[in-house]
Amino acid sequence: MPSLRRVLIFGTLLSSVAYFAALPFLPLVLTARGATDPATVGLAIGAIALIAALGGGPVGAVIDRTSARPFLITGLVLTALAYLVLAAVTDLVLSIAMIITLGVGRTLMEPASKHLLSTIDFRTGSGFRWRHAMLSLGAIAGPAAGAVTFGLSEQVYFAVPALLYAGYAVMLILITRSQDPAAVRDFVAPPAAVPDRPREGRGQLTRIIMIGILIFTVFSQLSTVFPLLLNERLGTTGVTHLAVLLIINAVLNLAWQFVLPRLRLTVRASMIIGTFAFVVALALFQLGLETVPLLYLGILFWSAGQSALLPGQEIMLHQLTGTSKGLAFGLGELRYLGFFLGPWLGGALSGNAPAAYPAVMFGVCLAAALLLLVHPYGARPPRPAARASAVPGGDHQQDDDQQ
Repeated sequence: MPSLRRVLIFGTLLSSVAYFAALPFLPLVLTARGATDPATVGLAIGAIALIAALGGGPVGAVIDRTSARPFLITGLVLTALAYLVLAAVTDLVLSIAMIITLGVGRTLMEPASKHLLSTIDFRTGSGFRWRHAMLSLGAIAGPAAGAVTFGLSEQVYFAVPALLYAGYAVMLILITRSQDPAAVRDFVAPPAAVPDRPREGRGQLTRIIMIGILIFTVFSQLSTVFPLLLNERLGTTGVTHLAVLLIINAVLNLAWQFVLPRLRLTVRASMIIGTFAFVVALALFQLGLETVPLLYLGILFWSAGQSALLPGQEIMLHQLTGTSKGLAFGLGELRYLGFFLGPWLGGALSGNAPAAYPAVMFGVCLAAALLLLVHPYGARPPRPAARASAVPGGDHQQDDDQQ
């Protein structure tokens, strides 16, 4: 029987493939089912992230008082059922209701899975880099799988993600019935709150949430505003370049998760460097609208920044003291508000003040870097002894260094 850690990481791959297989074609499905207003389509799909962002905190707080297991399994089963209903019906209203249900399922799954991973990797947090590696792999395989299944039929297209989520749920149920007492204990036992230094913990949590919102405001540009700029400047060839850039980005993200730990940087240092990598990438993207090869140079910096920043925030939450883990990971989902702020801000600036667009995004990156440099209240927890590891998110990344 595999360990719970391996099940969680492999399950992340399954859910990532399912998510990225289904999401790109959802607008086409809703349009085919009668949604003629683009705003309605965007609102329905955007509700997935919005519900997860707003519901994560309350769900995380309940997890701290009970157990993560039922929330994760319930979220997986609920998501699988929603996809099965989408495969069985063609009614627009019911389809939108099921897409909203996907957001509810995500709200249950994300804080619970991160809480469990944090409990298992209590000393190093290396599982969060493996988690991001699996997300990157899913971002490569998912769209390809979605393109194939969507070409077959809508029923097959929705049935595949349903099976992947259901398979993940079955694995989790089986691991709790295994003969490994440690695995069962980690999975079932209610987590203990960490009440030491509560004032410092609240300040750090607020700062990490703010950093996450700023990072996702910039991160959202690659999949929202940037494609519009490419299409406007390069026409039909822009779509081709975008597809190639996204594939390169996903591959590099996977590779970076094995490279970054070997650089022996602290989490905070790697994230600060990541913000400046985003600045360089944004500048190269702007120049690449006129000189195409610079787009490909820009994606190298973008992938480096993304690989440091996205798992870095989760590792910071994992290392956080003075608050309950479920609540911390739940409130950490507020970073997805950046996916609403980013497209709105970027779209408004690129359309009405194109010269200000890159400058504002640079400013958002620098604001995140400044927050990373600030250490609230001046207190530092003691440095635990640890051995450096070559796996993603190695042991050298310590509590005090990430702060």
